[in-house]
Amino acid sequence: MKPRTRTPIRFAAPIAVAAALLCGAAAFAADDNPEPRNGRGWRIELFGARAFDGGDDSHVSDLYTVASVGYEWPIFARAVLGLKAYPLFLYHEHADESGDSDLFYGAGFGAHLRYHFTRDDYRGLYAELGVGPIFHAGQIEGNSADLDFLSEIGVGYAFENDWHVVIKLQHLSNANIGRRNAGVNALGIGFGRSF
Repeated sequence: MKPRTRTPIRFAAPIAVAAALLCGAAAFAADDNPEPRNGRGWRIELFGARAFDGGDDSHVSDLYTVASVGYEWPIFARAVLGLKAYPLFLYHEHADESGDSDLFYGAGFGAHLRYHFTRDDYRGLYAELGVGPIFHAGQIEGNSADLDFLSEIGVGYAFENDWHVVIKLQHLSNANIGRRNAGVNALGIGFGRSF
């Protein structure tokens, strides 16, 4: 049987750091007169998801939160390519039959491609794809690796004031590098800011 995490207080520091990054960057980037974006710059995002499917029913209702900080470059008039770090990954497994639940933390990095449907200003409706490895402490139930890959597809909207909101479908699994690979599918919502 795997050990249970019973002291979520040790996760306060990563949460505080992620909140400071998000709030500090948003305050730094505040601008009452937005200028047209050229597609190049920093982007922060906080995302939360709920699992709806997995290798079995054991992951339904699991929750996780991911914070990302990244930099983007335009690759053509409507698309950007970005590299990002995930300084915060928190995964909460639902309670098992005995009432115990696990809380895992981790970090990672990744890349994404975003296509904006509005020409030349990188605002408005967009679609995105992304993938990256996530290293975490502990093993998610049904998964025999401390390394998983987070792949995602999403649709979002980038506002004139450089804030954005996005809905993503994500898949988290170890890509069969471990003996067991009960992947998790989740749907969630995120928000963030470009600067």
